[in-house]
Amino acid sequence: MSNRQNIAASGSTQTPAYLELVKLGYDVNCDREWPGGPMWFATNDKVNLSGDCLVSVLGLHFLYSLRGSKWGATDQQVNDFCAKYSPASDDYEETDESTET
Repeated sequence: MSNRQNIAASGSTQTPAYLELVKLGYDVNCDREWPGGPMWFATNDKVNLSGDCLVSVLGLHFLYSLRGSKWGATDQQVNDFCAKYSPASDDYEETDESTET
């Protein structure tokens, strides 16, 4: 028998995520008029985080706390990730969004 807990992002995880963000010192607000649906914002003196749910915002806090202001991935890391997890189909085509057509 495993002692491992299962936790899924759902309505029951939103309040605990909110409580932890507040405990971590963030001011947390929701803009319910945001185009596309409600958007959550958590701000402190170092960073502004935003996401469509509080679990996402809490995840951004941990990303920032682990990686700091250099939270992004290198081109090679992105390529490796895409090679591992992108759909494997013959019609999958990578596009360069920085080039206007």
